[in-house]
Amino acid sequence: PQGITQLPALADLLTPEGFNLDKVAEMIDGSELGMLQKTGLKTALSSAQDNPELLSDVLAQIKSALGM
Repeated sequence: PQGITQLPALADLLTPEGFNLDKVAEMIDGSELGMLQKTGLKTALSSAQDNPELLSDVLAQIKSALGM
């Protein structure tokens, strides 16, 4: 099943090592989150992308919001 192979890849995107801004933004856009929450997460993400310590925190927030 395709869904099973995608889960580890999605989890990898939510680590500082596997992070990809475009793919994580797509993941947020495709989620069930409200528009305000999506915008807030993506704004935090883009401001944290060049700061590894901050990025780790933002990715943790995204994981939590997405129920991962």
